[in-house]
Amino acid sequence: MRSLRRSASPYDTFIDSFRPFMAKRMTELGGLVLFAGATALTVALATWSIDDPSLNHATDHAAHNVLGTGGAVVSDLAMQLLGLGSLAFVLPPALWGVQLMRSRDLPRGGLRLTLWIMGFFAASAVASALPSTARWPLPTGLGGVAGDALMQGARTMVGIVASPLTGLIGFVFAGIAILCLTGACRIGEGIEEEDAYAPPVQPTRNRAVSTSHDGRYEDDEPSLGIVSLGTMAQVLMGGRAALAARIADWRAERAASATALAYAGASPALAAKRAFAAEDDAPWATQAPDPRGIPAGDGRREPVFDTDPAEPAPRPASPQRRPAPVVHDDEIDESAASVDDTDRQEPVLPPVRSRVAPPVQTPSPAAPRRAPAALDSENYRLPALELLAEAPRPLPSAQVSSEALEQNATLLEATLSDFGVRGDILAVRPGPVVTLYELEPAPGTKSSRVISLADDIARSMSAVSARVAVVPGRNAIGIELPNARRETVYLRELLASTDFAETKQSLALCLGKNIGGEPIIADLARMPHLLVAGTTGSGKSVAINTMILSLLYRMK
Repeated sequence: MRSLRRSASPYDTFIDSFRPFMAKRMTELGGLVLFAGATALTVALATWSIDDPSLNHATDHAAHNVLGTGGAVVSDLAMQLLGLGSLAFVLPPALWGVQLMRSRDLPRGGLRLTLWIMGFFAASAVASALPSTARWPLPTGLGGVAGDALMQGARTMVGIVASPLTGLIGFVFAGIAILCLTGACRIGEGIEEEDAYAPPVQPTRNRAVSTSHDGRYEDDEPSLGIVSLGTMAQVLMGGRAALAARIADWRAERAASATALAYAGASPALAAKRAFAAEDDAPWATQAPDPRGIPAGDGRREPVFDTDPAEPAPRPASPQRRPAPVVHDDEIDESAASVDDTDRQEPVLPPVRSRVAPPVQTPSPAAPRRAPAALDSENYRLPALELLAEAPRPLPSAQVSSEALEQNATLLEATLSDFGVRGDILAVRPGPVVTLYELEPAPGTKSSRVISLADDIARSMSAVSARVAVVPGRNAIGIELPNARRETVYLRELLASTDFAETKQSLALCLGKNIGGEPIIADLARMPHLLVAGTTGSGKSVAINTMILSLLYRMK
């Protein structure tokens, strides 16, 4: 058989060399297009104006943007969505274009895009954390819609309400933006990428040599992203330690003030006993150990013995009696016997415990804790009304005029007529918090139909909410709408009212005012199983405090 061998033609060699050439030129062309697009967007953002025509702003004037109407539309979308974070949107694509024009590849494209998106969104959140000035033309913050949404979500998640603490969240977003944009631009890793495009004469041998010394690349140095991450972590840890120290100091000061108040409010007898105990504690800490070897567990009697100066005095005086051995030997024996007697009597001295026993017997202050004894005392007085805050005089501007109430009633009738409900507003009863409109529906109108329109009525009347219910015993439907300004109800005003003073109820409670502004007084004796329920912030604790104060002022 004949073997056929196809010889290599110059055309094949040309194709093999032309493909890398075209791929390289296409990469450079793509980099040029990317860089040109980023530059054009930068110019459009630099010449952006709020008066230029856009998708949500129609005008007959010509666009002031350098790139015309198209540049005005694109820049307006970027500014409304990202605000000043649009600069971070432009930076990585421009650097990518420069790298592609220098015939460099962009490895890990998906990771780069992800970091780029996270980076410019975090930058917009940082811009929203900054205070906006009067020269900012948009209704949003400096970070646009996206930045405001991210900041609001972060504040809600962390639970920060105070505006000074918003800067801490902005600092966190700044670190995220720096890390993401640094990783997207691959700053600090140019040597590795340059080695990837080295001449094919020594493609991998030099690479193996560079990694054979210590097992890693020579350019494995910390990049700007790693440095920024370490700086952010160090600052956060330092701030956390400082905040913990401040909290510990605040708790210590609070505990010290509470202890001082407790000592100041104690009875004279208890204060004297505490002072006596404090004086006895000082010798215990500085006294010398007992030479007789009494254990430390029996240390309660040591301060009493050491305070008596008559017992240790004969010991230094005994050498003065030695010149007369005949006479003083007996005296020395007698003194030694007396010392021995005192040593024997020390452990069983009953009067010693009489000084320590009173602090043990009187920790239970029976007399000061008895409430009936304090009420029966002639010197005790129940709290006066002057201790409570006085209700200020209502301002004329705060009161709703009758003309405004008539206009609201007419508007409410027109609103109900739009929904197919016929009727007349018979009366308007303004209250401290809500205003009641009594509607007399036309014959054949179902009450359930009017009640189901509560949300629509609130929307049409530009109110937060509306409450619709049937007035008991009357052919009327009550519609309650909240007032523009809520009136604060003061407890002193209710306790000083004639209704509370002349009531026959034994356990009268002031609960507030009704829609007509009259005090609501209930009898606790008729409510043996009272349950106070409500959502968070609805006033359960205030109601309990009001009940307690009502009973105190009622028992005067």
